Amino acid sequence: MKTSLWLALASLPLAFVLAPRPGSQAAAQSPLLGASAIQFEPVLIYDQAGGTLTGPVRQTLTVYNNGSVRYSELEDDGTLSGSTGRSTYASVSPLDVKLLVRELAAAGADSLPDITLTVSDVPLHTVTFVKKPGTDAKAHSFSFYPFGAYGDVFGVIQAFISAHGLGTGSSS
Repeated sequence: MKTSLWLALASLPLAFVLAPRPGSQAAAQSPLLGASAIQFEPVLIYDQAGGTLTGPVRQTLTVYNNGSVRYSELEDDGTLSGSTGRSTYASVSPLDVKLLVRELAAAGADSLPDITLTVSDVPLHTVTFVKKPGTDAKAHSFSFYPFGAYGDVFGVIQAFISAHGLGTGSSS
């Protein structure tokens, strides 16, 4: 027992020397360091925050490339004392995620700029979109109000939320 423990500890530095360097061809094929070793990278981070005449609005959606989805929303209770919220974790098929990415790209989520308008009583929406997820992926973020060219992106996101039974349907 003592000898096997000593041998295991003595060989530990060797594992670091023999392990492929991150970014190398061997690392890409390594089950420990490969690009697909951990399939839990976000493709969409969506946030809606602000207030309306009826109260505060807060909605957050994060979709990961493996189909994991986290959704939360604030629900105004109609009083001045505060609001309640709920958070949901769901799983969708990776095919649904690929379809979402395709639809967001077609709607312009990979190129739309921040909106330059200031609007009162309409919550601000912010999207961070990763078209090709990965460890060193590049994301595109922009903030908008859900009209004009931005309405298509908003529609894709709300359709995804609705199709997977995540929201209450009270977003705007």
